[in-house]
Amino acid sequence: MTTMRFAAICGTLSFLMGCSLLSPRISTSRADEPPSWLHGSGDDLEVVLRGEVFEPDGSPAEGVSVDGSLRSHGKSTLVRAECEGHHFAARLPVNRTSWYSMQFRVASKSGAVGYVKMTPDSLRQAAIDGKRVTLARPTRRVAVTVEHAGSPVAGAQVRADLGYNVELHTVTDADGVACFDLLPDQKLSSFTAWTDDRRVGGYQFGRKPTRNADEDSHVVELFDCRDLTIRFVDGEGNPVEGVAFEFQVATPAPNYNYLGLVEPRVLTTDEQGEAFYRWQPDWEQYHYYPEIVEGTGWILAGSNSDHEESEGAIVYRVKPAAERHTVAGRVEPPAGVEAGGFFVQVRSFQGEQEGFSDHLSAIADSQGAFSVDVLPGATYCACVNDAGYTGKMIDLVPYEPATDCATEIVLPVVAGEELSFSVTRGPQRVPYEGVGISVRETYRYTWWEDDEKQSGTGSRDRWLTTDESGRAVTRVLPGEIKARVIEPLWQVGERIEVKQGEPAHLSLHRERETLTPVAGRLVLAGGAEGELAGAQVRFGAVDGAYDHTGSTTASHEGTFEFETLGEQLGVFAVSADQKLAGATFAKRIDEPLQVEMKPTREFRGRLLDGDDTPRQGYSVWAVVRVEGDEDYDGRFVKSTEAARYQTVTNDRGEFVFEHLPTEIEIALESDNLPEDEDPTAYLGEVYLTQNETRPPAVYHLERRAAAPTKPLAERFAESLRDARISDCHFMAIACGEADHLANFMQLHFTNYEKNPVVSRYIQCPIYLQADGQGARLLEERGWAAPEGDAVHAWALDGDGNLLGELKVDAAKDDAGAAADAFVAAHAPEAPDAEEKWRHALADAAATDRQVWARVSGRYCGPCFMLSRWIDDQCELLEKDYVFVKVDRVTDTHGPQIAKLVTNGKSYGIPFHAIFSPDGKRLEESIGPLGNIGYPSTHEGKLQLRKMLDATRIRLTDEEVDQLIESL
Repeated sequence: MTTMRFAAICGTLSFLMGCSLLSPRISTSRADEPPSWLHGSGDDLEVVLRGEVFEPDGSPAEGVSVDGSLRSHGKSTLVRAECEGHHFAARLPVNRTSWYSMQFRVASKSGAVGYVKMTPDSLRQAAIDGKRVTLARPTRRVAVTVEHAGSPVAGAQVRADLGYNVELHTVTDADGVACFDLLPDQKLSSFTAWTDDRRVGGYQFGRKPTRNADEDSHVVELFDCRDLTIRFVDGEGNPVEGVAFEFQVATPAPNYNYLGLVEPRVLTTDEQGEAFYRWQPDWEQYHYYPEIVEGTGWILAGSNSDHEESEGAIVYRVKPAAERHTVAGRVEPPAGVEAGGFFVQVRSFQGEQEGFSDHLSAIADSQGAFSVDVLPGATYCACVNDAGYTGKMIDLVPYEPATDCATEIVLPVVAGEELSFSVTRGPQRVPYEGVGISVRETYRYTWWEDDEKQSGTGSRDRWLTTDESGRAVTRVLPGEIKARVIEPLWQVGERIEVKQGEPAHLSLHRERETLTPVAGRLVLAGGAEGELAGAQVRFGAVDGAYDHTGSTTASHEGTFEFETLGEQLGVFAVSADQKLAGATFAKRIDEPLQVEMKPTREFRGRLLDGDDTPRQGYSVWAVVRVEGDEDYDGRFVKSTEAARYQTVTNDRGEFVFEHLPTEIEIALESDNLPEDEDPTAYLGEVYLTQNETRPPAVYHLERRAAAPTKPLAERFAESLRDARISDCHFMAIACGEADHLANFMQLHFTNYEKNPVVSRYIQCPIYLQADGQGARLLEERGWAAPEGDAVHAWALDGDGNLLGELKVDAAKDDAGAAADAFVAAHAPEAPDAEEKWRHALADAAATDRQVWARVSGRYCGPCFMLSRWIDDQCELLEKDYVFVKVDRVTDTHGPQIAKLVTNGKSYGIPFHAIFSPDGKRLEESIGPLGNIGYPSTHEGKLQLRKMLDATRIRLTDEEVDQLIESL
C-alpha cells in the first residue's frame, strides 16, 4: 500500500509546553513522575522520539530537516518535529489511529539523507534510548524505462516505493527514462507510472511474474485507461454520500500484482453515492476492490469482492460501522520497569466486515493504562507486543452486552527469553544486512459465534531487520517459535523450541545470489508429430527456497536458454499451436535439460450447483503445476505454476478445454457461487492420458457454510463408531457454554499438543446450550448434567462400555490436574504396530488372504473416511484381505512399520499398500496424481480398481464393481 506524504521542515519550533522537546532527558525521576518521552493519556497520548543526526563522515549534521508520517489504513498522520543543531525531536500522536508503521526522512544541508522506520512494537525502546541517525549518500542509480505499445513515453510520472511508505517520485526524460538514486540500504518494493493523458502501469516486486529488485534497469509498460463509476449504496439501495476510500487495481488471479495508487489516492462519493475512478486499465480481466478509509463511519456490507454491476457502475453495499464499547486495560511490567509506552494489540476473528478480523491497538500511558473500542460480545486475543519484553497472551470478551458488563484487559509483561538470528549470504557466508525476519508466537483459543463453538489461533508477530553484522534480536516466551524470511526472490522458514532460561539462536543462509545459465531442448515423444519452433518454455524454482520464474521461446531446432536463481527447476513447454506440451523436473541445472513433447487432448465437463442447476457463464480454469521433490516437512510449496487455461460454461453448464497437456497433474478451478465468501471454487484434479476414454466430468458447487450442523445425538453415535474402528477410547465432555469452560475442556481433554494422551480418544464435546440437545442426550444416557463451573467427563471403550466418570469444578486450582489424571487413567494402551503387523501376516497365511496395510493418523479426516468405507464394506473386502492400520505417531513402533508400509518414502496419509502373506509388496496407493488417499476422484478409483484387480483371490468382477461404486 502507499501513503499520502506530509512534510515538516524543522527550524526551532515552540510548543505549548513548559520546556523545549529538545531538553535533555533526565535519567533519574520520582516514581510518580512520567518519563520525559511520554506525555498525556488516551487519545491525546504522545511519544517524543529524540535523536542525533550525523554526516556520513561521523561529524554532527547541520541544517537538519524532517518529514514523515504515521501510516494507518487509508490515511497518514503528520509527524510534528523540532530541530536544533544536530538534534531532533518528533512528537508522535500514537493513539489517534491504529497505525502500523512510521517513517520520516532526515536530511542535512549537505544533501545527505537518512530514514527512520519502525513499527509500533519498537517505538518504546527507541524513545527511551533515542535514535542515532547516520546520513548517507546514494550509491546506486536505478533506471526505469516507461513504454506504451513498445515505444518510450516521455513526461510520465513515476513513483518508486521503497517500503515503510518511503517513496521517490520523478518524471521520465525524452527517452522515456526515469532515474532514482538509492541509499545503500534501500530496496525497491514497487513502481507506479502514469501520464496526464490517462495511461497507467506498475507492479510489485514481491508478486509474480518474477522481477529482480536488485537489478538497476527496469521497464514499466503503460496501458490505456477508461472511466469506472463506483457507487456505494446502503442496505435499502439508497446512495451513500461522503464515503472516502482508496481503490486498488491488480492483475487477475493468480498473481494479483497491484498497479499502485494514482493521485488523488482517496476518492469520496458524491450525493449520488458515486465516485469516478479514472485509472482503470483497459484489460479484459483484472482484480479490484475498494478500501474504505478508517474512521469514515461506513464499512462494506460483504467481502471486498462482493459487488454488482448496474447502469454501467460497479455497486458496493455498505453498512454503518458497528457501535463499539470503550474498555479499559492496563499493563503490569516487572518491578523497576516503566509501565508507559508498551504497545498493546487486541484482535478478534469476529470482525464486523465479512472475511476480516478486528484489529485494535493502543500505547499504554505512564501509568500503564490504555483503552480500546471493542465490538460488543466479541472474543478478543490480547497481548503486549514490545521489542524488549514479552508477556502472556490472553483471550476474553471485553464487553458482554447481555449483562452490560465490561472486563478490564490486564496484560502481564515479562522479560522472556532472548532469541537471536544471524543471516548470511553467498559462498563466503558474509553478513546479510537489511533482511526482514517475521517472528511469530501463537495462542490457540475458542469462542462462540452464531451458536457454534469456534476455535482459532491468535499470534504475536514481530518484524525484525538485520543490522550490518547480519544479526537481529528479540525476546519471546518459552515454546515453539516460527521464524520466516521473505525476500522478493528468497524465502526460508524455521521453527525453534525456546526453553526457559536458555538463550536461543537461529542461523539462516542464502546460498545463491547470482543467476545461473540453463540450456535445454524440446524433443518429440515417440509417435508424436508437430512443430517445435516458437514453443513457449516456462520455468520456475521448485527447491522451496527461491521464488524465481520466467519464460523463453524455443528455436527452430527446439533448443532454449534462460537464467535462474533456482537450484531445482520445474519446466513446462507448449507448442505455438497448443497441440504439443511437455514438462520435466530438473534436480540439477548444470546439465542440459530435455522436455519430451506429447500430444495434448480435449477435456469436457459440466458445472452444476447443489440442486443440479447448470451454472452458465462461469469461468473454469485448468491449472498446470510442475512438482519438485515431495517434502511434506518443508516450509514452502515445492512446485511452480506452469500454465493456466481458461474457458466458460454454456447454458447447460458445459465447458470444454480443447488442448490440455497429458501425463501431468492438472487442477481445476471455477468461479464460485455468488453467495460464497471465496470467489474461486476448487473442483479437483485430473490426469489425462493419450488413449483413455472418460465421460464428461460433473462438478457441483455448494456453499460450504450452508451445510447444517448434524444433531448432537448423531455426532455422538458417529464419534463412538469412529472410536471402535480406530483402536481408540471414547470421551464425552459436558459443560456450560461459557468461554472459560470451553477453554478448560480444550486444554485438558482435546489439545494433543499440550497433552499427547488425549489423541488416544475420540472426543465428543457436549455444550449445555439453549436448544436443549446436550441436556436431552445426558438424560437419555442417565448422566448428570453439570451446573455452574462444573465440567463432567465420561470415558468409554470402543464398544460403548463405561470406564469411568469425572466431575470437576473448573474454577478450582486442582481441576486441571484432576482432568489430566482422568484422561491418563482410562486411555487405551498404545497399540504395538510390530505385533499388529506380525499378526496380520500370520492371519493372512492361515486363511489364504492378502494383507491390506494402511498408514493413518488420529487427526486425519480422509483416514477416517477410508476406515469407515472399509467398515461398511467389510463383508466383501474380508473375503480376500486382512486389514492392519498403523498410526506412525501414537502406535508403539509406529514409525518403523509405517516406513515398511511406505517403502521408506514420505507420503501423505492415508497411504495404503497390499502385501502377500510372506510380506512381498504387491500394490500400493500411488497413482499418476500421487497417493490417492481416500479414493474419491476418477483417478483415485482407477488406481483402487487396479489394486483390487491385481491382488484379489475370491472377489468377482461384479463385486469389484460394487466396491468401486460404493465410494
